[in-house]
Amino acid sequence: MSSSSPASAVNDNLIQEAGADRLHQAIERARVALLAQQHADGHWCFELESDCTITAEYILMMHYMDEIDSVLQEKMARYLRAIQATSTHGGWSQYHGGAIDQSCTVKAYYALKAAGDDPAMEHMRRAR
Repeated sequence: MSSSSPASAVNDNLIQEAGADRLHQAIERARVALLAQQHADGHWCFELESDCTITAEYILMMHYMDEIDSVLQEKMARYLRAIQATSTHGGWSQYHGGAIDQSCTVKAYYALKAAGDDPAMEHMRRAR
C-alpha cells in the first residue's frame, strides 16, 4: 500500500490522534504532578542548581558591598575549589562534566582571589 492511498491516510490520522491523546495525557500528568507540589499560598519551591558563576558572583558581590560573611565565603570558596576541573587545565564548566567555560573560569578565579586564595597556589595556577 502506498503512502498516498486512502487507507494510508486513515492510518496516518489514527497515529496522529493516538499521538495527540498520549501528548494530552502526558500534559495532564505533568500538570497534576506540578500542582501537587504547589504550596498552600500558591508558590512553588525547588532546589536551585547552578554552575559556579552564582557562587562566584555572590563572593564578588559581598566584596563590592563590603559586607563579607567570612564563614559563608569560606564555604563558597571550598565549593568552588571542589568543583574545579582537576583532570584538565583547571577551569570551571557550566555543568558537571561539561566543557571548560571561559566566563565561568574567570569569575570563579577572581572570586577565589577575592576570598584570599593566593594566585601562586596550585589550583589557581592551573586555572590560568
